[in-house]
Amino acid sequence: QVVNSTKLDKTSFTSSGSTFQSTGIQVTITPIAASSKIIVIAACSVSANQGYRHGIVIQRSINGGSYSVPTAFQGNQSGNQTRAAMAVGNPSSNAHVSSLTLNHLDTPSYSVGNAIVYRVYGNAESNGPFYVNRSSSDGDDANYHSPMSAMTAIEVAA
Repeated sequence: QVVNSTKLDKTSFTSSGSTFQSTGIQVTITPIAASSKIIVIAACSVSANQGYRHGIVIQRSINGGSYSVPTAFQGNQSGNQTRAAMAVGNPSSNAHVSSLTLNHLDTPSYSVGNAIVYRVYGNAESNGPFYVNRSSSDGDDANYHSPMSAMTAIEVAA
C-alpha cells in the first residue's frame, strides 16, 4: 500500500530555542499486514532567514499515542548540537529555499489496524523564523517560485 500527502500552502513560524514545531507536512498509513516495514519519504521545501541554520525531524505516532522522534530518524548526538533528520547551514540569501529529501525504512511496532502518523517538524536557530514552501523574502514576481512539499508512506510486507 502507498499513501501520499502534499502540502501546497505556505507556512511560517518563529522557532523557540531548540524546540521543533509543526510544518504541516504529514502522512498517515494504516498497515494491512502484521510486521510490515514502512518506507517513509519526505520532500520538504523549507527556508530560514539569511545566515540562520535550520533543520527538520520526523516524528511518529502509533494508534493515537504520543509523538516521538525514532532514534533511527535522526543523527547521532554530538556535544551540544541539536539532533535532526536533515539540516541546512547558513543560507546566503533571503531568497534561498532548500529542498530536503529523506528516504528511510522504519520498523514500527504496531497491531494490524493501527494508524501510524509521520510528520515533519522544523526549527531555525536563535529563535528565528522557519518557512515552508516559500523563501524568507517571498517576493511577488516571476523570479520567485511557489514550491510544494510532500510525504509518502509505503508499506512493505514482511
